[in-house]
Amino acid sequence: MNDPMMLVSAMAHATEHLGFGITCSTTYEHPYTFTRRMPTLDHLTKGRMAWNIVTSYLES
Repeated sequence: MNDPMMLVSAMAHATEHLGFGITCSTTYEHPYTFTRRMPTLDHLTKGRMAWNIVTSYLES
């Protein structure tokens, strides 16, 4: 499975007026590493980053 966060920084470098939204589930992401990656992407995209918050209620 591809991680969209890896592609966002490259696409942000190539564009100027495009915003990026990533869907991530808080169930499957470790909180510390996730909160470290999101501000980094926000900085690299110069504030054009959005997070679609998804909460999962099933373990699968």
